[in-house]
Amino acid sequence: MALRSERIAKNTTYLTTALVIQKALSFFFFLAIARFLGKAGTGDYVAAFAMSSIFGVFIDLGLGSVLIRELARDTRQSETYFGNIVSLKIVLAVSAYLALLGFVKILELMGVGHPPLPLVLVAGMVMVVDSFTLAGTSVFRGYHNLWFESVTIALNKIIVLGLGLPVLLFAPSTLNVMLSVFLGSVVSVGLLSFYLYQDQHLSWQPRWDPAVIRNLMRLAAPFAWAGIFSALYAYSDSVLLSILQGSEAVGLYSVAAKTMNAFQFIPLAFMAAIYPAMSAYYVAAPERLQSLLEASLRYLFIVSAPLAMGLYLLAQEFVMRLGVAYAPAAAAVRILMPSLVFVFLSFPLGALLNATNRQHWQTAVIGLGMVSNVGLNLWLIPHWSYLGASWAWFATNAAIVVVGFWLARQVVAYRLRPLIGSFLRVSLSTVLMALVVLAVEPYGIIVAVLLGSSVYLLALALLRELTSADIVYFYGLFRVARDLDPSTSSPARASARQRRSGG
Repeated sequence: MALRSERIAKNTTYLTTALVIQKALSFFFFLAIARFLGKAGTGDYVAAFAMSSIFGVFIDLGLGSVLIRELARDTRQSETYFGNIVSLKIVLAVSAYLALLGFVKILELMGVGHPPLPLVLVAGMVMVVDSFTLAGTSVFRGYHNLWFESVTIALNKIIVLGLGLPVLLFAPSTLNVMLSVFLGSVVSVGLLSFYLYQDQHLSWQPRWDPAVIRNLMRLAAPFAWAGIFSALYAYSDSVLLSILQGSEAVGLYSVAAKTMNAFQFIPLAFMAAIYPAMSAYYVAAPERLQSLLEASLRYLFIVSAPLAMGLYLLAQEFVMRLGVAYAPAAAAVRILMPSLVFVFLSFPLGALLNATNRQHWQTAVIGLGMVSNVGLNLWLIPHWSYLGASWAWFATNAAIVVVGFWLARQVVAYRLRPLIGSFLRVSLSTVLMALVVLAVEPYGIIVAVLLGSSVYLLALALLRELTSADIVYFYGLFRVARDLDPSTSSPARASARQRRSGG
């Protein structure tokens, strides 16, 4: 039975709102950490969580994705699948936690840099608790209900902020801040446990059915590889910086990296609307995928280009607000900010591959990014420290977008000339904005942002790159799931769906 469009719209709204809250509060909390703990304390905080995040992927190993898919197909298996996954996670959590501590001990014996062991102990506990939270939210995703996940995401950040800010003000230490994060995770999993019991009558009671366990591990294998690649891709730079250059280098780099990542809620929210549309078009109207991909790339370039330029121009003023000690981070911000464009554009390209049943292509792209990023970091960090890590991230994301455009061309014959024309008009508008920002920057950052934004939007309108038709088109994307409900599609399209699915 097809999902009702009202449910899809509500889920999109819930999760988008939660992601916006999460990203905004996380970025604010990180800036507070950077200001109160300094470069070394901030570097230890980031490196400890980056290290635990890499090991944390071995607790999930794609089991969350399998749980979502299998429950979406047959909810009667909820207790069986959930109980066996809980058992698997207990075994994997103990193994991953011991491996994490063992890795830190090896680094210590080798005499190379690493976060202090007490911080890694707490980060590892957060890793374990969050993994079980992921299992719980996967159940609700399988039931097509994102309300409980959204509440948990938003409440977690509110709790962490409520505990962490007083700690930073009255008892500032990296360990105390990390304990605040751990308490937030414990409250989140407790709340989710209540939701699971009340809504689905599920508990964390372990089960161990060897046949079910084998089947789950077999189904999870492709997702596991994607998760491992993604974790290494996302966190290896901070870990390698900590090992090769020390905590202060991580602290400087993290200011730039967290600033860039803070804006990822924009493409995440955008794709929450676009991905169902892509999936629906692939099933019911594949000829419309081309225009949807082109529009998605246009809109995300329109948003990302001025953000990247503005942050590039105001980098020095931004980092100085965190303290004079962070002044060297401005160079890293200027290197990383152009990457924001590549990151934004990679979202619709990756979504296209996933929506058209080419997940293995997307996994290969992530694997390529992981190998490239780790290799470049090993080469550049010893010579240029956090600036080398910044250049590695820039080069990797640029390569991923190039590969993404090539793979997307194998799926839909998007028109390159209109896209280039659009990118040129947006670039011209961005340059005009930059000239205004540079001219009025002496009058303050707020004046520069307001005037620069106004000039940018005016230039887009005059160049007819952004019109009222674009706004109407974007609004229409939220209605695609209803308009293309498979249950109302034509017999010919239903037959085509059967052929694609092998039915």
